[in-house]
Amino acid sequence: MLKIAFANRKGGVSKTSLCAALAIEAAKSGLRVALADADTQGSLTAWAEARAAGGRHDLALLGADALADLPAAVKGLEADYDVMFFDTAAGLGESVERVIFLADLTIIPVRPSPNDLRAVGGTMSLLGGQPYGFVITQAIGNSSLVNQAFGALSEHGAICGQVMGMRVGYASAMIDGRTAQEIEGRGGKAAREIAAIWSWVQGRAGTGMAR
Repeated sequence: MLKIAFANRKGGVSKTSLCAALAIEAAKSGLRVALADADTQGSLTAWAEARAAGGRHDLALLGADALADLPAAVKGLEADYDVMFFDTAAGLGESVERVIFLADLTIIPVRPSPNDLRAVGGTMSLLGGQPYGFVITQAIGNSSLVNQAFGALSEHGAICGQVMGMRVGYASAMIDGRTAQEIEGRGGKAAREIAAIWSWVQGRAGTGMAR
């Protein structure tokens, strides 16, 4: 089972939205997907529960009680799922470090702003040699800030060539358990963005994961 974490010491970087969107992209490709919400705010949990309440049962959610012994809980699911996505809290707490240690790959979503770029070092201090990659989020067109972010982040490590744009669909989808690509349809810009980002994540993880 491939384990993918989403982490950033700063909040408000679309970490949960990206995690949810990629989870559904993986599920729609035929993979068996599980989620673990290690953020006490519970945003991913609320989204997953809203999704299930709406009749969409295409992923599993690890219960909050399982987080007390996360390694054991994850090990117990390895035979039943192909990929697990972990959302984490903002900051540099022990819970974030624990998830990163378990993950095969950590995705660091970064907004293209000077303050967000300055905070990258703090997030990277938790990685301890674990594989990671950057995804630029909340991008507005091909602005100079986006180009500067590509340049700055490429000095730290691998960066996805596809950005996640600033789109209302990403935020509104979190209300009722959907994703932006489901709201816009497969031909929409969000769908193309997420498909490209997921393809990059799979390559970065070193597995095609086709079923």
